[in-house]
Amino acid sequence: MKNLLKYMLMTGGLVMASNSVGTKENYVSIPPVVATVNDSLAKSRLEKTVGFLEDEDLGAPEFDSIPALAKFKLRSLNCSRYVNMAAQKHYGEVDSFPQRDAWNMRYASKIVAKLKTKNKYDEMEGLREEGILRPGMVLGVYNPFSIYRNTLDETGHKAKYTHVLLYVGKDKEGKLLFDHQWNNKTMRVDFDWMKENYLNPVEVLDPLGRISSMIIGKNGYEKMPNP
Repeated sequence: MKNLLKYMLMTGGLVMASNSVGTKENYVSIPPVVATVNDSLAKSRLEKTVGFLEDEDLGAPEFDSIPALAKFKLRSLNCSRYVNMAAQKHYGEVDSFPQRDAWNMRYASKIVAKLKTKNKYDEMEGLREEGILRPGMVLGVYNPFSIYRNTLDETGHKAKYTHVLLYVGKDKEGKLLFDHQWNNKTMRVDFDWMKENYLNPVEVLDPLGRISSMIIGKNGYEKMPNP
């Protein structure tokens, strides 16, 4: 859902809800008390989480609040475990993130987007602007030089990707940033780094399908208000 907090502040009544692919779906009734929240306080909290926009701009936030890079002591080549732990630390528990190898995470997640265009990096930029790509989602990429490139997944098919990264948001310079474990190193990268390392984006995942139907609050992801 795009900028739900901003709409809540502006309307105090009915706001448009969107499903995970950005289509208009229904209306959600927000308790009238929302409209009475002190504007400056609400704006301050919103700035800390998603970056505040001017009232006339109702698209995706201009930039996000980027968390510090999470670091853990993990064995080498453990990217899926890193993504799991970093997501829990940054965004709070969303029930549970899938405990699977990178190429099997798609079977315990909602597939938000299958990247099929010629320029998949531009395609991801578009998903972000539409509010579909959200912090806490996972990007599956295929590395043609990976030792796992011929691995079979849990269904017996060739793995669609060999590595996963955690999307953490868009910075003030306009870059989409991703955290991951690369061999034994933990790092934050952008599209330029991915291109230099020949990573081919394949799918965007919403672990367990929870993030698309939640909002980011001061304590991480929170359930949307009931109608």
